[in-house]
Amino acid sequence: MANLSGQTIQSTYPGLLNLNTATTGITSIPQAITDGLGNDTGLNIATNYLAAPNLLNYYSEFVPDYGGVGFGAGSAANPANSNNRLIYSAFWDSGVNAYSALTYNLQTLTTTNDTVTFSLYTAQMVDGIGIAPKDLILSGVSMTTTGTTGVKKTNLVSNVSFSGYSGGGYYIYGYVITSTAATPTIRFTTRNTTVGSYSNFDSMGFFLTSAGTSLVPASKSLLQVNMAVLNTVQESYSKSDIQNQWTATNPTNWGFGLNTVK
Repeated sequence: MANLSGQTIQSTYPGLLNLNTATTGITSIPQAITDGLGNDTGLNIATNYLAAPNLLNYYSEFVPDYGGVGFGAGSAANPANSNNRLIYSAFWDSGVNAYSALTYNLQTLTTTNDTVTFSLYTAQMVDGIGIAPKDLILSGVSMTTTGTTGVKKTNLVSNVSFSGYSGGGYYIYGYVITSTAATPTIRFTTRNTTVGSYSNFDSMGFFLTSAGTSLVPASKSLLQVNMAVLNTVQESYSKSDIQNQWTATNPTNWGFGLNTVK
């Protein structure tokens, strides 16, 4: 505010932002923000509301309980040799909310001592492969694989907000199953659905199987070295890393929710 020092309101009011209710200030009813001459900035504000034509409208009453892809009611077995791979897929985040925990549905307990760690990455486009992991955002989140089945909540290592990366856009979630067997036995609910079903939609859209009989979300996996050691998720992936490590394995694509910090 140094440019207002020593100035009068009469000489500076054109450059001051103003609300329609200049005498009462901000209220619970959205109102335009204008300059001192009445020119509309295109921004509207209220005590729990902020909106503009090229800005994601944010109304605090509608802050979701969860972000992520959600999860359905079914589960599918992991394919052979999916042990010790970074299995990943993309999801959309608005870049507005912050998250404190991971929620998922444990469908089948492990019988092969499986452990599972969850990670979040920024995304990149790789020719011939599609959206893939790039830079690590968060890792070392250990998911529950034993005890009882049902919905589980695991606190994140620290609260995470995607606004500090690239704002709203696609991000990557990945998980690594460390198992005593080549084919892990742990199962979480999936987002698979059948033709004609409009529940549990995947954020990336669904894809027909080669037989054209059902719709399944797409997922891919990366071969990782020494993933039996926790927190060895690669810090960053170049395009060549993805191309060299990518495998055609079509693993189970687990559903999840990120708990919103209120």
